[in-house]
Amino acid sequence: MSEPTAPELATELRQATLDYLWRQWRAVGAMVTSPSPAQIIVDPEALILMSLTMLDHEPRLADVVWSWVDVNHSLVGVQRLGNLREHFPAVTTERLAALAGFRVDEAKDPRWKSLRSSTVEEIGPRGGKTRAVTPRFSSWATLQLQLRLGMGVGAKADVLAFVLGLNSNLPEWVSVPMIAESIGYTSTAVRRVADDLAGSRFIRVLETPDTNQASRMFSAHPAPWASLLGVSHHQPGWGYWRERFQFVIAVLSWLDGESLRPTSAYAQDVASREILTRHGAALRRDRIVMPIDFAVAELDRSYLVSASRSLVSWWASHG
Repeated sequence: MSEPTAPELATELRQATLDYLWRQWRAVGAMVTSPSPAQIIVDPEALILMSLTMLDHEPRLADVVWSWVDVNHSLVGVQRLGNLREHFPAVTTERLAALAGFRVDEAKDPRWKSLRSSTVEEIGPRGGKTRAVTPRFSSWATLQLQLRLGMGVGAKADVLAFVLGLNSNLPEWVSVPMIAESIGYTSTAVRRVADDLAGSRFIRVLETPDTNQASRMFSAHPAPWASLLGVSHHQPGWGYWRERFQFVIAVLSWLDGESLRPTSAYAQDVASREILTRHGAALRRDRIVMPIDFAVAELDRSYLVSASRSLVSWWASHG
């Protein structure tokens, strides 16, 4: 079977990404058509930013983003949007600034002032219809939002959501730097919050000689929380959406460039290797690609095609 051309792979990956964005929006209360809602824990800020990124290919996402934020503004981490936007293209930052301007001027919500810009053309929903409701907190997909409603928007709810979203089949421990990198807060803020959560027995801290040092590790049992929160005892995972969306953006950007100006097979292999090396962690997590295989594989265009399709298949089977 021949490999897909750059336009073919771009279309395949872009459509799969859009399909999964719709599934995530449906899970958190947007009135959209999708075969089924997402099950993996939704990261609301990553979802907003990726949806803004994809507006050129799906303009209807603007209606959903604006409406959902309007209905659920009290659950949105505005500061975290500012932290995570650095990982997305410049056009995403511009569109986020437009959303912020709308929130400040129309909704009179001063929290968004730090994200707005007077140089950005306004974009927003069409028709004025409400396209979202408050989420139903009935699955793991809405865990982060549910914890924010109960604990307040901020690092404490997000750290707890991340730690609860670790692998439920095997004990998995994470350090402060790992948590901070994954959820977009400073290590100082995460360390303080994780210590508080461990002190209150919401999460566990690994008892080692370095327990009081920066190297201490944290974990949690999701099953008791499932009973408390009224969700399934099968915990489908965190999803690492910011990292995986970054991978998709990088691949699509390169493929779109190849569609306009094709390069040699050697240059394509070099570019593929750079993308896979830079974003490999997003694929090795949850064994989307096998870490051992990734370490010894020839990271060329063929592997990039395979890895991209593996991510799409993982979304379909775990989402």
